[in-house]
Amino acid sequence: APSLLSSRGEGYMSRGVSFSASGHHLATGDLYLSPLVQILADAGDCETYEYDGNGFCVVLPKEFHVGKDSPLIRVGAGKTLLFKRCRFVNSESLPKVLHLGA
Repeated sequence: APSLLSSRGEGYMSRGVSFSASGHHLATGDLYLSPLVQILADAGDCETYEYDGNGFCVVLPKEFHVGKDSPLIRVGAGKTLLFKRCRFVNSESLPKVLHLGA
């Protein structure tokens, strides 16, 4: 997991959603995204990633400060991230927490 620095300069480890080699992830519960828990769709040879929510929720933070907090959902250049069978909570935060690679 990548090492990040908190706003106070303290180091901590981030945990992200782990995609299989085929780019698939099956949720086993609600996913609460935060600077410590992120979705990273930007590794290996896989072009399309699929997050199967299995009927659970992806919970976005109500408040998110662009520039201060790093993006919580990163999709690499040339990559696609599909969400299925999930519901987004606080979906109005999605544009702020999403980073699409150029």
